[in-house]
Amino acid sequence: MHKEITAFIIHKGTSWYLDNTLNSLKRAGWGNIVILGDKSNSKYSQLPGVRHVDLDTIYSDHISFLQDNYYHIGVTPPDYEKFCFLRWVYLEAIVKQMNLNNIMLIDSDVLFFASPEQVLEIIDGPSSYFVTLKHNPSCFISNNAVDILNNLARFIVGIYRKSKEDIHDWVSHKQNLRLHTSKSENFYTKYKNALHYSDMDMLQEFWEACSGMHTLSAYQINHKVNHSLLPGLANPSGNLFFDSNFVSVKTKNTYWKKNVLRVDDKLVSSLHFQGMSKRYISIVDAICSAPIEATFSIDINDNLVVGYDVNC
Repeated sequence: MHKEITAFIIHKGTSWYLDNTLNSLKRAGWGNIVILGDKSNSKYSQLPGVRHVDLDTIYSDHISFLQDNYYHIGVTPPDYEKFCFLRWVYLEAIVKQMNLNNIMLIDSDVLFFASPEQVLEIIDGPSSYFVTLKHNPSCFISNNAVDILNNLARFIVGIYRKSKEDIHDWVSHKQNLRLHTSKSENFYTKYKNALHYSDMDMLQEFWEACSGMHTLSAYQINHKVNHSLLPGLANPSGNLFFDSNFVSVKTKNTYWKKNVLRVDDKLVSSLHFQGMSKRYISIVDAICSAPIEATFSIDINDNLVVGYDVNC
């Protein structure tokens, strides 16, 4: 039986860079794409191979519980952070409804270069899920999505079944530990007088609790915090960088040829454009679509420098 994989994007609104993200998926050969969005971006359902599902039409007990019981602790806007948590229970509900196991979820500000066949080849290995980057899951891929997302949804619900006092104590304890980690020190020192708990914190706790396994106590949340970090590029497969943050590679020369991205002679399956780097996404997407080899680098003033090799 021919295996298929569905790519998901969860996005509200009509951000200009969503066009580039979809363009990169179509260019890489993706024919099964689902946008979980709202009425403002329903127009994308007119693209071949793209299905649009309005988030307001998705229901589950987990969604209903989180809508009613989300408790904001953070320095980010409450509505934004609440949606970041909700996207995972929305995804769980629609994946279960569509009875899918092979899925990929990417952030809407990601350019993706690997084909469905390349991704399926990766997840046919012993691991059942892959999460990229240490603390920002710009890409999630699974060949056991129903079970993993169900565990994740139960994990999220378990957090908000605790009392507010217990949540405060747990977050405070974990935050104190992270003051001594290189990745989090600046952030948590800056906000040392304010508790902060994001969906990225939640996801890191979940992956650590799973330890690569699919068995997870539904409410495995207590004061014992494992604050070790995932590898910088999680689950590299042979010669493939499964994900690379655009900012993290900006000091290197990067080459596109025949719509394939390479960094230091390794293939890169995706680039994540975070924050101010979003201003580059349309330029990089255009370079990727070029029929000739193109290179980019960023100079000392943070300007994008593009060059073309007409002899390639």
